[in-house]
Parts: sequence; C-alpha cells; structure tokens
Amino acid sequence: MAPPADEPATEQTGALHSAVPGSWDTASYTIAVGELRLLPARYELHWGAQVVPLTQQQCVLLTCLLPTPGELVPTQALQAALWVDSLPPPSNVIPVLVAALRRKLARLQYAGQITSVRGQGYRFEPARGVSARPTPRLRRPHRLGSSAGLVVQAEPPYTLWAGSRSAQLSPSEARVLALLRQEAGQIIAHARLATAVSGNNTVSRNNLHVYVMRLRQRLHAVGSPWQIRTLHNRGYVLELPTTLGSPQHRPY
Repeated sequence: MAPPADEPATEQTGALHSAVPGSWDTASYTIAVGELRLLPARYELHWGAQVVPLTQQQCVLLTCLLPTPGELVPTQALQAALWVDSLPPPSNVIPVLVAALRRKLARLQYAGQITSVRGQGYRFEPARGVSARPTPRLRRPHRLGSSAGLVVQAEPPYTLWAGSRSAQLSPSEARVLALLRQEAGQIIAHARLATAVSGNNTVSRNNLHVYVMRLRQRLHAVGSPWQIRTLHNRGYVLELPTTLGSPQHRPY
C-alpha cells in the first residue's frame, strides 16, 4: 500500500530515504501503546475504531517515537531514521512532520501528545491512564517462518541474514547487533554496547540510539520478526514477538 499524499509540499522537502521500505509489507506488524496502534505497512494510525492515514515520513517518525513512550528521542536519531544514507537537508522538515502528526492525533481525539525539547529532540507522551509500555506484536506470532533465523557477521563484509534475505551493516551496527543476538532476550546495558562498538565506554547514548534506530530499519527491511526494544535507563533487548511482554523485560 502506498502512503497517502495528503500533506503540504513543505513536508516532502529534502532527499529523504525511506525507513519503511517496501519489504515492510508484513501487514500484521503493529506497534501499539494502549489502543493507539500504528500499522506501518498500511501507513495508518488507529485509535479505537478511528483511523487516519499517514505519509511515509510521518510513519517513519512514529516508528521512532512510539516504541519508547515518555522517553526523549534525540533529533539526531530521527534524522538518521529519515535520511539513512545522506545528510539531512538544512530545513524545518522534522518540525513540519511533527506538527502534521499532532494534527492527526487531534483528529483522532487522542489525549496523548508529541512534545519537543528545544535543541534536543522529541518524545511521545501517552494519554493519561494508558499504559506507557508499547506492545509491538504480530497478529500470528506462531507463524514466524524462516525469517525468524537471524545471523550476524561482525567482520567484513558486515552483514545480517534473515532466512535467505540479507542487509549490509556498518561496523558499529554489526558489533551492536552481534552482542544483542549473542544474548538475545537479555538486557544489554548501554556501557556494554558502547564497549562492543569502540573497545571502551566512550560511545555516547545518542550514538547508540542512532545505531539501534538503523538496525531496526535493517531488520524490518529484510522482513525479520526480531525486534530491538529500549528499556528506559537500562539498555536494549533483542527479542522475538512471542517473547515480548515477559515480566522480566518490562521497561516500566
């Protein structure tokens, strides 16, 4: 399904590279916070029985913001998700995108909001009374198929394989994913991931956030059901959808 072209031209400014590639046609993939549900493959945002269409860029931003409700997502990480292989244009594209998403949340009459911290980034604040923990899921989690296999090569050529499909990684992405894969289902602290990237603990959390955002894109691009979750102030965990929500891994 192609994204709707219902937004002002200013939103399309710049050479944007999609973080929601065509291989995201896994229609069952959903990111939800309470009853607010994002369906990336359909470019739709649902609140109860109401639905609003999204543009591709809006969908990318929500895939960055919804998995970590209440947590600040740095502008650098959002730019990395929107412009995967190029520098972001010197414009107000992200504020325009956020403004459009705020209007769509208002159309849904959703009480939550996207807030900004000047010069730092944005966060998704769920409606009060709604669980802050997102619930990414597959409608048929027991039918994962061959793509459930995940192999990471942490040396040149840096590559991940999901079944017969593969994606190239940067050295830093490969080292992060290799550690997460080696200890899948376990919480990996920021310091351990930073050490895996550089051999010491000098990699900032913002940089780790960028690597994780890009890895999420790569995993989705090859149709992998594996998901990287952020656990507030604790680290990251790589899981299959059937293990999401386990009490020992709840971030809040």
